[in-house]
Amino acid sequence: MLPDPLALANPIVIAAAGGTVLLVAAVALSGRWTPAIWVGTLMFYLGLAPTMGFVGYSWVSASDKYAYLPAIGLLLMLGWALERIWSGGAIGTLRIRQVAAVAGVAALAGLLGLGTRGYLRQWRNTETLTRYMFDLAPRSPQLNYSMGLVLYEQTRPFRITARPAISSRTSPRRRTRWAWF
Repeated sequence: MLPDPLALANPIVIAAAGGTVLLVAAVALSGRWTPAIWVGTLMFYLGLAPTMGFVGYSWVSASDKYAYLPAIGLLLMLGWALERIWSGGAIGTLRIRQVAAVAGVAALAGLLGLGTRGYLRQWRNTETLTRYMFDLAPRSPQLNYSMGLVLYEQTRPFRITARPAISSRTSPRRRTRWAWF
């Protein structure tokens, strides 16, 4: 979902642009010490480039499946960081760093597992997933269609909300309709 309006007057767009500038500067400066960060970042964005909408092949603007291949770049950076923690620094603190690295990876894996379990609640069936997506983007025509189709298969009514093009002076009764898809 893109910010509305997509203009530099929007604070979200300003924050995203500023964050992008800071990220690019940090990645460029990291090249002075190690190529791992900028190579991982480059792999991430090159892997993500085909899904950025240069060629319109899908109505879906964002999907987690688009990040699977680019995640290799992120894993390269994580591997570099773990190698530095595991073998770098003073000998006296080696065991502490190794235990901390293992604990950090285990904690990260546990948090990712909890997040996945929480997200799986939305994927119980087609209706719960469509309702979850509909809550995120209620004006999406594709989701209106999907929700209507799901409820049609169950022979249940679906309330269609009017688009913003309808005047606010129109009575609430005329702004919404009950429909059987």
